Amino acid sequence: MKAKIAILSAALLALCLSGAAWALPVCERTPQVRDAIIREAGVGSCGDVDAKALKGILRLNLSCPHPPCPAVLSLKAGDFDGLKTLDELDLFRRGLTALPAGVFDGLDSLRLLWLGANRLKVQARVFDELASLETISLRWNRLTALPVGVFDGLNSLLHIDIHGNRLTALPAGIFDGLHSLQSLWLQDNRLKALPAEIFDGLASLEELYMNNNRLTVLPAGIFDGLASLQELPLYSNRLTELPAGVFDDLHSLLWLDLSDNRLTGLPAGIFDGLSGRIFVGRNCLALPADHFEGRESGYVFGLNDGPYGQEDLRACEPRFWRGWRLMLLRENLGR
Repeated sequence: MKAKIAILSAALLALCLSGAAWALPVCERTPQVRDAIIREAGVGSCGDVDAKALKGILRLNLSCPHPPCPAVLSLKAGDFDGLKTLDELDLFRRGLTALPAGVFDGLDSLRLLWLGANRLKVQARVFDELASLETISLRWNRLTALPVGVFDGLNSLLHIDIHGNRLTALPAGIFDGLHSLQSLWLQDNRLKALPAEIFDGLASLEELYMNNNRLTVLPAGIFDGLASLQELPLYSNRLTELPAGVFDDLHSLLWLDLSDNRLTGLPAGIFDGLSGRIFVGRNCLALPADHFEGRESGYVFGLNDGPYGQEDLRACEPRFWRGWRLMLLRENLGR
């Protein structure tokens, strides 16, 4: 008996030292996951899927692009065990309501994670093991909040999509450390206000979509340091004013859209240094009383190519417009 115990102990020690890890047998995994693994492995049954076959799977598609969708998917820890080279995991529109702790453990190579169109409540550390993750989509999940630290350690992230949810606020520091982030989609939520430091350190950010929210103010300095930013749509919010110098650091900006807000004025020099296209239509800007006299609404103006000439634009207010290519889409309602 002692000899058998010694042999067993030696075997267990060898297993630990080898770095091998126990994996949930494929036949015991969530049925939809099991079937997707069988399909990708190109074998006849779950019993035929070995460790080598698991390592050869690069993409796992469990999505439902078009309803009606199959049964609601309920994941469990171990469903993705052994998928060490998995590059893309698609769980779009599968009725997910939760992600179990550890469900993504071991997915060291995962770059693309699609979780859109579910009903998730996201827990704080659920993505911790995804060190190679470059794109995460949480759009259309009815999320009302995101936990502090949800993106901590995901230093390879390039794209975050959390648009189309019900977020009213974002916790301070939620994007800290994401120095490689290039696009951040926050549009179509219910955001009312943002911390002044929310985008600090995002020096690589090129796209920041914040349109269709309920923002009433922008804190001074909120865009400081975003020297790579090229696209900043802020249309369809409830902005009533802009802080002086709020766009001063945006030297690469190609598109700024402030249309459809409640702006009544603009600080002097607010667009100084910007060379891209600027949209300010459908606000309540205090333009000269006769600016639209005898003209139809809906024109697009530009310094060089609009239906109005350069003098018409300068009549709006020289200290605002001179030197930029300004476009107004639709009418302003100033009197």
